[in-house]
Amino acid sequence: MQIEHFENIDCYYKTVKDYLLQQEATHCWMLGIGSRKHFTQQPYLAVVTENNTVLATAIKTPPPDELVLSKSGSENAIAIIARDLVSRGESLPGVIAPKPEALTFAQMWQSLTGKSYRLGLAQRIYQLEVVNPVNKTNGYLRLATKSDRATPHFVRSPFIN
Repeated sequence: MQIEHFENIDCYYKTVKDYLLQQEATHCWMLGIGSRKHFTQQPYLAVVTENNTVLATAIKTPPPDELVLSKSGSENAIAIIARDLVSRGESLPGVIAPKPEALTFAQMWQSLTGKSYRLGLAQRIYQLEVVNPVNKTNGYLRLATKSDRATPHFVRSPFIN
């Protein structure tokens, strides 16, 4: 396993895009960051590979300097990222990752730095997999008229004339 660093977001994104898109909902934040072109400081962009296969990827952008870590089936890949950040003298206010990866990283970070960790905010990601067709209804569209406006009898608001 090896870790590769990138100075250029486009080169990084080109390397990790296919990997991230395999679980697009899980990696939505990383994919969004990949579309940014300008940062106030150089972000940490790293990819752990083995035999040209991406095993894990990490982004740390200023501010807020939290680490965003991809889904990974390899605890060793996560450990490589943790050791790399420690060797660079990086500090972390937090990590954003799928639950197993976040816990693995936090435990590794604690063993390397002696700093404790705690769950800050548990979040969920939802993914639409099926769209149910909507039955057509009777009727038609029409333009709204002045008589369609809300009246004071129904709505009391200082913003409605």
